[in-house]
Amino acid sequence: MSRGDFPLEISLVGDYRKNNEGTPIVSGTVPVRINVQPEHIAQLASKRFEPVYFVDGQYIYENEVGYFPTTYRWDSRNHNPGEHYLTVNLRGYLGNFGMATLKVVIEKPQTEGSANTLAHKD
Repeated sequence: MSRGDFPLEISLVGDYRKNNEGTPIVSGTVPVRINVQPEHIAQLASKRFEPVYFVDGQYIYENEVGYFPTTYRWDSRNHNPGEHYLTVNLRGYLGNFGMATLKVVIEKPQTEGSANTLAHKD
């Protein structure tokens, strides 16, 4: 029997400045969206799964009730400024698995409590 792995997509909601390498520059609360291709949603919906979030390999959050698309509001202020890797594992209760990683650069907010200057819509 196949494990049923799925390609997972990870993206940031909103427009972000990028550095010379094309890496998004973030600060404050950052909406992180995960999704799968439409052809996989029906198969995944019939199984239980949970997304598990990591920054630089360190666990930060999980949601035990998975659905697509999902948007997690990540507080980047809990991490030092600089380059980081945001990874999401899709963990299925029946062996399903998906994983995606996104490189970001955290920028120290200009003022206390400020977030990215652009509005975010879910």
